[in-house]
Amino acid sequence: MKRISRIALLGCACLAVASPAAGYAVVAKAGVTLLSGGCSDSDDSGVLAAPSASASALCSNGAAQAFADLATASIGLLAVADSTATVQTLSTAEAELLDVVHFQVPPAMSGQPFTLGVAFTVDGVITPDADPYFTALLSSRCILTDVSNFDSFDGLFTDTTPVSGPRTVSDTIQITPPDYSMNVSMHMLAPGLTEGTIDFLTTGELQLAIPPDVTYTSDSGVFHAPEPGSAATCAAACAALAFARRARRPS
Repeated sequence: MKRISRIALLGCACLAVASPAAGYAVVAKAGVTLLSGGCSDSDDSGVLAAPSASASALCSNGAAQAFADLATASIGLLAVADSTATVQTLSTAEAELLDVVHFQVPPAMSGQPFTLGVAFTVDGVITPDADPYFTALLSSRCILTDVSNFDSFDGLFTDTTPVSGPRTVSDTIQITPPDYSMNVSMHMLAPGLTEGTIDFLTTGELQLAIPPDVTYTSDSGVFHAPEPGSAATCAAACAALAFARRARRPS
């Protein structure tokens, strides 16, 4: 396959990271360009302060899709490119969601921090023939930050080689008074595919294991992170993580 020149790429707009509006936002962007001439299609359906967004682009030698959904705490994307010696294809896709979550604790927990179990899962496939223009084929990231104490969870996957199937990173985060609030950021980016397929429409999903009697609302009013599929397994893992975390901290 003929490598796309760096000069040609300068004509392709970079996918920008959104800034939250009213405490929450969603962004979905997709683009396909035949750099050797011909079809060029892009879709920026990112809408700030909206519960969801989706985008799609299509050319004869490539396709791209992206979505972000606050109601399911999930993001996903697809990029397909089929470059030849005469047809040079560049497919890009990006999805992002931002929100602020506010926890309500029962009177017995008032004024005390609590431990929140977190799991970030990505599930999809990058085919063996996938050829990126940049170093990474796909970047997937979830960042949660406690508003009061700035304790944080950072789940990151950077894929530079073919992959297949689900992967999960999990940990705990301390949610502390007086705010009992947490910033949520989820982002997935395929910066430039020239050959092959990146199919992560199966979604990147955030799951929360919340202590009994703790509830939450969000700035968006629709954010919902489901409980992990195996509640018993997650509860045991989160308990172990919480114990290890406490043991590492000075008294």
